Amino acid sequence: MQNRSNLQKNLYLSKNGSHIGPFTKEEVLQKIQSKENSWLDYVYDEAKQDWILLMEHPQFTESFNLSLSLH
Repeated sequence: MQNRSNLQKNLYLSKNGSHIGPFTKEEVLQKIQSKENSWLDYVYDEAKQDWILLMEHPQFTESFNLSLSLH
């Protein structure tokens, strides 16, 4: 069973100064896979109340590390 928080659209992205969202975690990962967004784009971190790199966000660090091992 999927974690309920993964299904919530509560993630906002920033690319080239534009804010887009909300998205689920899965939608963000799909955007990275399709190269619509990259690990160097920003996501809003509610805990820090600031924008941080997707690859540094706690929800995405594991996925980022896995993507590195595939190359």
